[in-house]
Amino acid sequence: MRQVAARNLSFRIKEQRQDEYGLIYKGFNSTVSEVESLIAHLTNEQLLNKEATIHLLQEQMNPHFIYNTLETIYSLSELGRIEDVSTVTRAMSDFYRISLSEGRNEIPLGDAIKIAEYYLTIQCTRFRGKIHYDIKIPPQYNKVIVPKYSIQTIVENSIYHGAEPLSKSTTVTIQAHEDGDGLIIIIQDNGIGIPEQKLKLIQSQIEQPDLEGENFGIHNLSLQIRLKFGDDYGVRIESVYGEGTLVYIRVPMAYQQT
Repeated sequence: MRQVAARNLSFRIKEQRQDEYGLIYKGFNSTVSEVESLIAHLTNEQLLNKEATIHLLQEQMNPHFIYNTLETIYSLSELGRIEDVSTVTRAMSDFYRISLSEGRNEIPLGDAIKIAEYYLTIQCTRFRGKIHYDIKIPPQYNKVIVPKYSIQTIVENSIYHGAEPLSKSTTVTIQAHEDGDGLIIIIQDNGIGIPEQKLKLIQSQIEQPDLEGENFGIHNLSLQIRLKFGDDYGVRIESVYGEGTLVYIRVPMAYQQT
């Protein structure tokens, strides 16, 4: 009983007796086996529920991407920019080729960067000379596992909230470095930035995501990371209005299994 109290549910009484103590031993072993089975079943059910939640959040990440891209293709064709139509169509095809990823919710960072790069190719073509990007990810981090749309989601926010309101050229930079047992991915833009009060609201919502809110994407991503990897990981955002925005994504240094 002390063994079971110490959470050693694999413990069994092995002594064989034919008297009343033997009946007690059998009852004890049977009860412990059933408790162990119930806990295993509950743990598996919790894991399945967590994975189902993550999958649902993942599927909600890009509901409007295909619509916006098709609108872009249509607009480019109307303007007679045939080469740009070809570029955007190819980038969209490559985007979904990697995004399908056999239904996996987490993929290697190298592939997540490619998804973001195809998205950036579309936006650079769409805004012609207004959007630029610079990716500086050391190759040793390419196999670190991250949520599928983690980079693209933040890049999309950088362009939609930071670059689109501006007439000047905007650059998105993606970098990464180790931090203890984690990897920090930094997405930086020199766009319009976020006013102080709105930034405080976004920061508070990252901690308790409002999935119906305006900043659904970044809240969703933070929740995905915490569900999958724990509360030591997630998303942090800094911004100065008029200067730009920095988003930090922290994930564990877990590598793709070969």
